[in-house]
Amino acid sequence: MARPLSVTDDQILDATQAVLTELGAHGLTMSEIARRVGVSRAAISQRLGSLDDIKRLLMDRMAAQYEARLAQISPEPGAAGLIAITELIGGMIKERERFSNFMFRYNVNIHDPILLSLEERRGQALRQMIARAMPETALPKPAAVDAFMAHMTGSMINWQASQHPNAAAFLRERTVNWIRLAGIPFDERPFDEAKTDEGKQ
Repeated sequence: MARPLSVTDDQILDATQAVLTELGAHGLTMSEIARRVGVSRAAISQRLGSLDDIKRLLMDRMAAQYEARLAQISPEPGAAGLIAITELIGGMIKERERFSNFMFRYNVNIHDPILLSLEERRGQALRQMIARAMPETALPKPAAVDAFMAHMTGSMINWQASQHPNAAAFLRERTVNWIRLAGIPFDERPFDEAKTDEGKQ
């Protein structure tokens, strides 16, 4: 009778995620996962299956975590909802090095069918959130969502190259300008107050 595995499924997935983050998809091996959790490859395979099976489990968990983060806000259609989304995404970025690592991993992930499923699911979750917050504009809603996604992507890259210290504040400022350009009505007083408060810090 096989000995019970001394680590939990979550600990195996935590180790898998750490390897993926540190070494990338090319460095993700069953041997490295086993080394980090201190059990044999055979024991892990017996519990969770092949490396591809483990990757699928991890992708499901990571996508669910991302969806839970997005679910922290429930934006109403309009400018305030769009601003809340960009602030949340900016808060997830936090540091330039983290954003650089994310972009590198994204580029690798889209070439792996299993890892690509994570990027597609995260992208779909974000699109759905933006669609809920997007009010009527001169464009059909799908086109307006595409334009907003492009704005966010471009703004994140612009932030990376800027000296601005805070990704969430930078994205908020850029989003307010996008909202003005799109002709979406909004109350600018809370935004003006936020800028004043940031200037006092």
